[in-house]
Amino acid sequence: FFYALRVLSVFPFQCLFAPQGLGSSTLRAGCELSLGSCLGALPATSFGHLASRTGQRALLLLCGLVSAYGLFLLITRATTTPEYVRVYLPTIILTGIGVSMCFPQLSSASVRDLPSDLYGSGSAVNQAMRNLAATLGVAATVAITAEGSGSAGGAGPVEAFRKAWWVILASGPPGPGLGTLLPTRSPPP
Repeated sequence: FFYALRVLSVFPFQCLFAPQGLGSSTLRAGCELSLGSCLGALPATSFGHLASRTGQRALLLLCGLVSAYGLFLLITRATTTPEYVRVYLPTIILTGIGVSMCFPQLSSASVRDLPSDLYGSGSAVNQAMRNLAATLGVAATVAITAEGSGSAGGAGPVEAFRKAWWVILASGPPGPGLGTLLPTRSPPP
């Protein structure tokens, strides 16, 4: 839940920030976000192999750190000057790597100790919690962003988004904390 709250809240705001904060076209923002996400997803298979040997705990803890660092870079570097390669691409790649470390491992961990006839139910509960977290995270950050930039004398798009990014960053620590409860290795088949 907490991983999804953080990670899935970031992607829509990266798409919204480019047109609103940087003046990019929606098409360009989508292309830029897609490139970073694809680059971030490349190591997903390697992370899966690593988790099968060591368990999901280490990857989930590392995911929390990687995605937090990506958000921190965004918070500290974002300006209204379009600096895609220096500012936004590293953030998008780190977030993508965080997703590739996190979501496959969470899907696996959610069903690993279930009998085979309950895999579908366990997976459905995992997906429902992920979608609920994404909905709540996006709704909360939209409200924060709209309140900060839409009012007369508002702080402007960068400061409004920065406030939302801080909220997203603050939502993350429970995820890695709960990840420490997972066993370090998968039980043998």
